Amino acid sequence: MLQKLHIGAALLLSMAAQAQPALRPPQNVRRVVVTFRYEVRDGQRLPSSCVVHQLISDSLGRAHTELDWDCATGEVRDYVWHTFSGQQVMATHTFRNGQLCLWQTFGYASPADSLPSSERIVRVSPGDTALYATIAYSQRGSSRIAVAKGPKGQRAWTAKSTYDTHGNELSRRVRAKRGFVPPDSIAELRRAPLYDAQGRLCAETIVSQRFDGPQRTQRLAYTHNDRGLLAERRQLDAQGRTIEYETMDYSAGGALKTISKHNAQGVLIDYHFKRYELYPSNNRQQRIVEHL
Repeated sequence: MLQKLHIGAALLLSMAAQAQPALRPPQNVRRVVVTFRYEVRDGQRLPSSCVVHQLISDSLGRAHTELDWDCATGEVRDYVWHTFSGQQVMATHTFRNGQLCLWQTFGYASPADSLPSSERIVRVSPGDTALYATIAYSQRGSSRIAVAKGPKGQRAWTAKSTYDTHGNELSRRVRAKRGFVPPDSIAELRRAPLYDAQGRLCAETIVSQRFDGPQRTQRLAYTHNDRGLLAERRQLDAQGRTIEYETMDYSAGGALKTISKHNAQGVLIDYHFKRYELYPSNNRQQRIVEHL
């Protein structure tokens, strides 16, 4: 299995670099973050592991390829391509089970903007490619407005989001016409964050309602270490009791190394490890495992 994963990783790096010219130009591969999931049994981490995710960046630090692996088969299941101009994402291609299913392109009011002013969404299915919606974004104080139109120019949905001074979304309300749903399917979102004196997020309650599902409430508490890095994320019930929690461990340089998930009784139920790889040459013949 490990040999198969290593061969598969090399093939996917090549695919990430070359891509399909019709969809995006060849990409530079400089750094790869590989996430492994270790088998956990009876609260103990076992030696066996598998790759579950890869994040591939170029020499400018732009993350242009994301890969999700299937532990059972050792094959890539889903992946996402991002195409950049400078630091702006110009296009995103989403693949499910190896097939392109969503194609988004973005426009910006100026080269310095980090948020797009427009978006075009194309849905792709076997034998069919169709425009789904075009979106115009505008800013009104702390609110961001999205107005989406369907392929015939008809109103599809309108979304209004508000943000706090930390840049976190506080609320979202979406009004959609029949037959249209935003890509993330969120109809309403309410978020109540709590920050400490250093401006770090220490707790929040998130209530979300999707067009295709029931309302969901999340209550989360966060703890930071002496370096200000997130050390623990705890999920709570309505009475403030722990449902489960994750602990994070970092390298001396501050790179995230491990994420350990525990149940309410403190028993280990999941474990992820991150490996940081550097490819110093364009031919990717040399791989350096970084100790950040």
